[in-house]
Amino acid sequence: MMPSNNNTKSYPFPQPLTAEEMLFV
Repeated sequence: MMPSNNNTKSYPFPQPLTAEEMLFV
């Protein structure tokens, strides 16, 4: 999981979704 300021996934991902991101979208 890439570092980010917050856990909010309100921005488009610059890379293919990982299994973890898929759970949030």
